[in-house]
Amino acid sequence: MSKIIFESGLELNCELVELERRYSHGADRECLVIHLKEWNNTDLKTFASTHLINGTITIKDNDNDYVYTNYEIFHELKYNGTEYVLIIAQLTAQEIKYNELLRRIEALEK
Repeated sequence: MSKIIFESGLELNCELVELERRYSHGADRECLVIHLKEWNNTDLKTFASTHLINGTITIKDNDNDYVYTNYEIFHELKYNGTEYVLIIAQLTAQEIKYNELLRRIEALEK
């Protein structure tokens, strides 16, 4: 069993995490496919706006930490009868550059 930790501090126990490419929100993206036994966050909009805003996810597996950045897009949450499958998509390179440009412009306006 692994633990997934969002930058917001939320920690979830997960059975399996897979890295896949999927078409999500108009682009081909890297996605984390997270298999969970339980889902306590019922409001998906609040979950996405609170825990995916910074895009950094750490997966603790045994004694190893794996850090994934720019995973800010909620793709899907489904229950297949035995487990929940949460899919979070990564920003594209163009979106990352665009967001950085916006941050620079905002800093200049202050």
